[in-house]
Amino acid sequence: MLTVPIVFLTNPTIAELQALEMPVLMDMLAYQTNLHIQLLKEEGLTTTAKTCKACIEDIQAVIELKKSMERNSITTTSRITFTQD
Repeated sequence: MLTVPIVFLTNPTIAELQALEMPVLMDMLAYQTNLHIQLLKEEGLTTTAKTCKACIEDIQAVIELKKSMERNSITTTSRITFTQD
């Protein structure tokens, strides 16, 4: 019997995930990872477990995208110089 409640009726889209802040994404990743492990232990490789894994992969992709955008933003900002006329 599944002991961990499933929060999502459907997985959030990439666009929905991108609108979230990094701490929320990290919490979601931890929750979904724990849920996936629990599902695998209790049910095996079911459609629900596969859907949960797909959600994990989407969250990871958005986290990586946000990290990459942050790195690019820092690099671009550090190259800006100001001159006074």
